Amino acid sequence: MNLLEDAKQPTLHRYALVEPALCQKFPADWDDQTLPRRPLMHQAAFAHLCAEGPWLIALGTDADNALAHMRTERPSLTVQALISSPAGLDTLAQHLGDALVAQEPSGQTLLLRSYAPHVLPVLIEQTQAPWHAWLFSPIQEWIAVDSTGCERRFTGAGLAEPPPYVPIILDEPLLAQLASDQHPLALLTELQRSTPEVFSSACHGDRLAQVQAALDAARRSGLTHPDDHGLFAVLTLMERRAPNQSPDWPDVLHLVLEQDYALGHALEEIRGEE
Repeated sequence: MNLLEDAKQPTLHRYALVEPALCQKFPADWDDQTLPRRPLMHQAAFAHLCAEGPWLIALGTDADNALAHMRTERPSLTVQALISSPAGLDTLAQHLGDALVAQEPSGQTLLLRSYAPHVLPVLIEQTQAPWHAWLFSPIQEWIAVDSTGCERRFTGAGLAEPPPYVPIILDEPLLAQLASDQHPLALLTELQRSTPEVFSSACHGDRLAQVQAALDAARRSGLTHPDDHGLFAVLTLMERRAPNQSPDWPDVLHLVLEQDYALGHALEEIRGEE
């Protein structure tokens, strides 16, 4: 072991980013001595939401046991992420709180759940954005945890002190992408309710990936309307074969694009003749 190199390695702290259950506040009887915490909604504009919003909890030196105990004793808290960082609790909470504020191209300010498991993967892909390096600067590892406990891991620069604040500006394509993320989530919810057997995994993250892949295939097929994308994705998952893999797809697509048929109507028109 090179002691000099080892001495230069920053000490990593482990944190849990949690949210209280819907319409509930953070537990008032929390033991701050055992598990120190900081609210992320520290801005004055969000003061009324502070107790109901996300919190950062320092898990201490025995992080795994602390996390297991917290999950057992505080089931009303949802763990959205597990974070490793050399930054201290106050520094990281300030940083992540600043990342809850974003701007539209018009300059209008909005609240962004940048830490949410379905939002963070979109943001981390924006490597050319001026705010990207700032946003992920104090992160050594970020583990996004979905509602079933499935995990996705991301890495950052691992800096103990983040660089000066850079506002998160959401351009039109990024706004559209974040908005479109609601489509696969809504479709996933409906499929899980009506036909869960179409999925090959019980993991929420895997199922969402299946739905997203089917919607991506729908967009590549030439269809332009979201309703048609949704039906295409449902048929792909239910029949284990995309509609555009059938020889009659050019005829179906012609009716949709040239005669303004809905996809379902076009499929009935063409395949009803068979």
